Amino acid sequence: MAKLWINEQNYINIDKKQPLFSQEIATRKRSINFMSFLGYLPNPDAVLKRTGQNIKVYEELRTEPQTRTCIQSRKSGTMSLLHGINRGKAKTEHSQFIEENFSQLPIQTIIEQILDAPAYGFQPLEVTYGTLPSGKMEAKKVEAKPVEWFVFDDENNLRFRSKWDYMIGELLPDKKFLCPSYEATYNNPYGNPLLSSCFWPITFKKGGLQFWVVFVEKYGMPHVIGKVPPGTKQDDRGRVMEMLDAMVQDAVAVINNDETIEFVSDTGKSASSNTFSQLINYCNDDISKVILGQTLTTQVGNVGSYAAGKVHATIRQDIVDTDVKLVKQTFNQLIRWITEINWGKVNDYPTFDMWAEEDIDLAIAQRDKTLVDAGLKFSKKYWQKTYGFEADDFELIPSSPPSLTPSSPPIQFTEEGNELKEDNKLSSEFSESQDIEDRFIQDASLHLIGEKFVDGIVKYIKSCKSFDEAKKGLYKQYENIDQGLFQEVMEKALFYSDIAGRTSDITK
Repeated sequence: MAKLWINEQNYINIDKKQPLFSQEIATRKRSINFMSFLGYLPNPDAVLKRTGQNIKVYEELRTEPQTRTCIQSRKSGTMSLLHGINRGKAKTEHSQFIEENFSQLPIQTIIEQILDAPAYGFQPLEVTYGTLPSGKMEAKKVEAKPVEWFVFDDENNLRFRSKWDYMIGELLPDKKFLCPSYEATYNNPYGNPLLSSCFWPITFKKGGLQFWVVFVEKYGMPHVIGKVPPGTKQDDRGRVMEMLDAMVQDAVAVINNDETIEFVSDTGKSASSNTFSQLINYCNDDISKVILGQTLTTQVGNVGSYAAGKVHATIRQDIVDTDVKLVKQTFNQLIRWITEINWGKVNDYPTFDMWAEEDIDLAIAQRDKTLVDAGLKFSKKYWQKTYGFEADDFELIPSSPPSLTPSSPPIQFTEEGNELKEDNKLSSEFSESQDIEDRFIQDASLHLIGEKFVDGIVKYIKSCKSFDEAKKGLYKQYENIDQGLFQEVMEKALFYSDIAGRTSDITK
């Protein structure tokens, strides 16, 4: 029997059949930790310790408008994603069973409950199973339970504080409670709640609002001053005071001829009012930064820039990715439980997956349709890169390019005798080796303008006796061209040339 000496007096017997590193030495029970005598691990949250309250106080913080808005905004980033079961290498029987089971559960509601974990640090969810006629068990209900009902013991096991075992809590059965946690560690299985960091900003904000309301009541309205002649009796002064008090309520007063009423506004208190506003804005910024990682999503203020928006959006996406991992881990744990209850441990499990809906750019889709109709053929790599298809998702169907029949045969010039000669031997169809750019431009010109443009130019050239004559007078023909049609052709030609350059590497 081997011995592992811990100090000069104590040692641990080590069975040679068990590796040394398979034994856990540094545990909470063996450490100098007086809290272990309680039988459970108190929540180490610094705010709860200092204020002497339990985690239920965070429920009240969620009702604060800025906090509620930020939490809902954070949740929406994950809840807007699509979700489904990824079969992977799992057996079809297992995957179909999980898909049918999940189709009967309120997945969106469960996702929203899981996303309460970052706010409280952890969020227990109880799974209620039901037996099917086939004898298999499925999850009938997954429901979040109040976090103040639960504690963790010395071994970081979740316990339920019932009426019969309030101090230590009941140890929960296996495969019964899911418990997503946020930034939980061995030393702190309760997690790191975001509302803990929001506690003081919310407290100071509420205090600032209270003082601000008093300030507005005191200085927001003008002071009413009643003036009476010297020597007025006290009873008459009291009567005027009562009249002024009623005037503030009803804005109506009846006074004697020798009495006057003045309204005095205190305009020097605006700077003090701004102090309250700055305090509240500062607290709102802190709340936004804690929950969302930035402030631009909930309030831009009077200044801002596109660059700042891009940075803030990136930070928010990182937070969404973290929440997505939390949701997927929780559902995948439930999938493993359901699979093991019905079939035991298996090699491969189906998994819960979430993804963003790819927004197809309709302008690009319409452009590609136009190009395909014109005879352009994209490669498989282009369809995969542009629309996110997998190689096995589609096949390219061969199609013959549209027939191009120009209204007039192309013309060639020769310098012999300064005469123009028409080459009637050129084919009106394009050879297979001709560049696709030329095919497109010819097709676009003939189909968009036709006789209104091309035929007019051709007719003029035929009337010329020499190349120089055609060259000198050709530019004048553009004065007779429909500028709208000409602009349409040029825009389309320039647009296509840009696309051809971008896709040249893909189509080769």
